[in-house]
Amino acid sequence: LYIYQNERVLRKCVNYVSLENAVVGSSWACGNSPLENIKLWQKLAGKVRTLRITGSAVMDLIYTATGVFDCYIHNSLTPFDLGAGILFLKQAGLKYTNWKGEELTIFDRDIIAAPPKLFNEFYELLFNK
Repeated sequence: LYIYQNERVLRKCVNYVSLENAVVGSSWACGNSPLENIKLWQKLAGKVRTLRITGSAVMDLIYTATGVFDCYIHNSLTPFDLGAGILFLKQAGLKYTNWKGEELTIFDRDIIAAPPKLFNEFYELLFNK
């Protein structure tokens, strides 16, 4: 299975930036308290280049897979979001887990994704593990 972007096969992610230069994608999680989102985003303040919120989880996952975003975090996803999103992330060679650091399934509600060289630093920043 190959995923195409502009008539070209989506290639492995080769954009390896430092965390302080990373563009992070996220979304306003509908099912959670606004304070939960704000607390999470506060951890990113001053540690990453910028945070982008588009309002579409699937588009955010595609942007992450294609290198528009360097990292992605979300905590209110559905199987519809993750079904296609996981395919994009996998083909791009990104590392992704649920917030517990476990293998992601389409039935998880939360996700963290980043290039392999950036993933651990991004995960530790958010979850102090």
